[in-house]
Amino acid sequence: MRYKDYNGYTKTYVIVHVTGNGVIEDPFIDHSVVFETNNKNEANSKVKKLTLENNSIAEIESSWYNNRYHININTLSKNGANLYKQFNKEFDSLWGKALSKL
Repeated sequence: MRYKDYNGYTKTYVIVHVTGNGVIEDPFIDHSVVFETNNKNEANSKVKKLTLENNSIAEIESSWYNNRYHININTLSKNGANLYKQFNKEFDSLWGKALSKL
């Protein structure tokens, strides 16, 4: 999940169409936003639906399917900005703990 500004979108969760497999030879490439919502469960359901509609079962089972859908956080929405602040606070706390143990 990425925290990013999505101009023109107002909802917290943004689903982005992504191609590639996330490896050096075939990196993830973001394309367009295909859906937005304020409900995380709805976003998860939409990702599953789009994945099944745009890939064959054999491709999905092999894990080498090319049409992927990632849920990202729109930091331009009020709730998205709050989630980003919370993430940064938790990350800084964990990072501080890790550094103190070195």
